[in-house]
Amino acid sequence: MCRVGSGCAMKKVSALIQRTFVGEFAAEITFFLFKIAESMLEPTVRLFIYEAVCLNEFPPHGHRHWLYDQHDGGLVTAGGGGGGGHHDSTCAHLHRHPARELTVQHAAAHYMIYYKLLLNFPAVLLVLFCGAWSDRAGRKLPVILTCFGTTAAVVLYMLSVYVGGLLDGGSGRGHVGGRGGPVPFLPLLLVGAAVRGSFGRSAVMTMAVHSYVSDHSARDRRTQRLSNLVAMSHFGYLVGSVTAGLMLDRYGFLNVFVTVTGIETACVLTAALSMKNRPPTASVSQSSSFTEITVVKIQLIQAIRASLYE
Repeated sequence: MCRVGSGCAMKKVSALIQRTFVGEFAAEITFFLFKIAESMLEPTVRLFIYEAVCLNEFPPHGHRHWLYDQHDGGLVTAGGGGGGGHHDSTCAHLHRHPARELTVQHAAAHYMIYYKLLLNFPAVLLVLFCGAWSDRAGRKLPVILTCFGTTAAVVLYMLSVYVGGLLDGGSGRGHVGGRGGPVPFLPLLLVGAAVRGSFGRSAVMTMAVHSYVSDHSARDRRTQRLSNLVAMSHFGYLVGSVTAGLMLDRYGFLNVFVTVTGIETACVLTAALSMKNRPPTASVSQSSSFTEITVVKIQLIQAIRASLYE
């Protein structure tokens, strides 16, 4: 029996949702939303790093940023002027400046390496242990924590814009790359990547939802349910990639980050309210032991592949 005010109402709502279509396909819905957010975030962050490095290497007129001032001065702009740090058009038309483009690519490559290492190395390690831990803690908690880690990382990405604007002496507002916009503070991007990787990102999420389906599906439907997860992964990538491209073209980086934060919040709510958290019975654990081992191996391979190729 639960008392009024002690979470009884929330438990009743959760139990009601678990008996609906959302509860029946909670893992698929959560995974689909997560993959949309992931596929929106990855290309956006890569472009954001490239733009941030360019703005740091060649600050717009009036900006004196925290690190990159060695190129500030004596450079000819797209309009033909020179000197004085007037680089407002450099990053907007970087292809017109081959020497500067090479400088930006060289610096961005280093940051991309650091970003990928911080993002994927913790996930490779976590996926080795989170499977056994989720046997005791339940599958819901890894799902929620992974979404929380991504949300925290995106907040840090957005803060890098605000902090960079404050360090420039401005208000921290405006569009990145726009005239008078802030120059992002790059170390916060790397901190965000470390936070996101420390919560397991896609590797731990995939392990958790596959294990959840193995625990909470009938033996004769398990292959179909696991196939549904694969379908949700690919469909989510498609939807997220298209959405990110359209939003970046029209609205800029910050709006994509805000959208990703909203989707991750929806993932947390979906998992918290619709996913079951009871421990699997002995019969289910025995029947799905082969599936569990196979899923963990697959996730380890995917995590290593992500660190090398994504």
